[in-house]
Amino acid sequence: MHRKSNRQGKAITMRKIREIYRLNRLGFNNKEIARSVRCASATVRKFLNLFEESGLSMSNLESLSDTELQSALGIKTSRGPAGKQMASVDFSHVHWELSRSKAMTLQLLWEEYTQENPDNHYGYSWFCEHYKEFKRPLNATLRKNYKAGEFLFVDFSGLTIPYYDRQASCPKNAELFVAVLGCSNFTFARATESQRLLDFIDVHKEAFEYFGGVPQVIVPDNLKSATTKACIYDPDINTTYWDMARHYEVAICPARPYKPKDKAKAEAGVQLAQRWILAKLRNFKFFSVHEINEKIEDLLEQLNDRPFKKMKGSRRELFEGVEREALGSLPDQRYETASFKHATVNVDYHIRFDDNFYSVHYKLISQKVTIRATKHTIEILHNNQRVASHRRRYTKYIHYTHDEHRPPKHQAVTKWNPTRLRRWALGIGMATYKLIDSIFDSFKNEDHGIQRVLGILSLSSKFSNDALEAACKEANETGSKRLKYIRKIIEQKSEAESSKESSQKRTANSHENVRGPQYYKPEQSEVN
Repeated sequence: MHRKSNRQGKAITMRKIREIYRLNRLGFNNKEIARSVRCASATVRKFLNLFEESGLSMSNLESLSDTELQSALGIKTSRGPAGKQMASVDFSHVHWELSRSKAMTLQLLWEEYTQENPDNHYGYSWFCEHYKEFKRPLNATLRKNYKAGEFLFVDFSGLTIPYYDRQASCPKNAELFVAVLGCSNFTFARATESQRLLDFIDVHKEAFEYFGGVPQVIVPDNLKSATTKACIYDPDINTTYWDMARHYEVAICPARPYKPKDKAKAEAGVQLAQRWILAKLRNFKFFSVHEINEKIEDLLEQLNDRPFKKMKGSRRELFEGVEREALGSLPDQRYETASFKHATVNVDYHIRFDDNFYSVHYKLISQKVTIRATKHTIEILHNNQRVASHRRRYTKYIHYTHDEHRPPKHQAVTKWNPTRLRRWALGIGMATYKLIDSIFDSFKNEDHGIQRVLGILSLSSKFSNDALEAACKEANETGSKRLKYIRKIIEQKSEAESSKESSQKRTANSHENVRGPQYYKPEQSEVN
């Protein structure tokens, strides 16, 4: 309410000025009016004269606002010297200067104002008071009515709970996570070892299971576990957090940076958790986060059962009666926390993750892919489509390859394995099997002997199995395991057999009717 001063310096309000005019219209004299409104008779006379000079009627008086009436009566609001016009202040500019820099103060802006208007400026107290009046409408709060099952507000308390690890000399601090449903204010709280991503995801899963359902939207703060890049309009959601939301079919709508009113429910929930949970834990000594959570569970039940101060019922009653049925159903399987990493497919059509190598199709060589890793599975995504899946291994520096990921030529080479080659050798003979087995044993890695073994066994396609078996028997006796040595043995034996067969053939063709070379050789005497 505007306040005016009379000549004696006593404050008089616009309500009293209106009362002076009303009592005058009712026929009271100036002294009676002054006694009623508690001011001097001269003050009553002054405002009656102003009213008469203004030409206003009582009907006008009722329809005008205090500011309009003040202007119509010609009442000055300046607190400067009598008859002196004070320099006006552009409070919109003042507000803009304060908002653009945290270092800016009203004191500095007022001093700049006095330097620009050294002879007709307002005092500092007036300057501050009227800036507050200017700013008051700008601080209006929008009251939101949240629908049942629509919003879940989450945040960390900021205050920690100490606990003593039996193996550590100094205490550790557990974080307090708080989740509040928008409609019923039903609250969930849980202690975690940290605010890191894995802990952040785990407490979300526990919160959903505590509520027995999932909301439509989660409203987190802008911590790194929730957003990788904060932005008022388009924040970047952490990939794992987004993956969890996709599993539970909820949306994530982070609060704007430095806008606590966006998550007022979480702020209020955190404050209640600090007062009714953290404060009650101050005299307890804990040795693990699990012990802290056991105590929090009891205190949380008490918090949700506390009656509201300004309405009937409690958080639990409102949750059970209104919000529980509005929540979405939980999925059949609990979310398995996944981590994500980007990689480029190597020329050997493998990607590296956690010091192991996993194959993808050879056509994706040099392509960018995304690795989704859980505790048990490695999934490889390309263009948001799964192109490979492997069981996660924890033995380091091993290649894990699916045959269908290899090019056709590589598949032809790699279709042979030591077990299959031993089976082939056994079909030829025991000597061959013994040689092949000794070759594999001579290598630290059996796969390295596959090419040599395959070369030896392929001789059976050019020579008979008996010839190969005989050569392998001789090789076992001499200790030689080289392909060229075995080939030479087979070729030598083959040539010897061919020569023997040729000699036998000539012998078989000799009989008495066949003239030999002596028949055509002339006698010595005839030559002479």
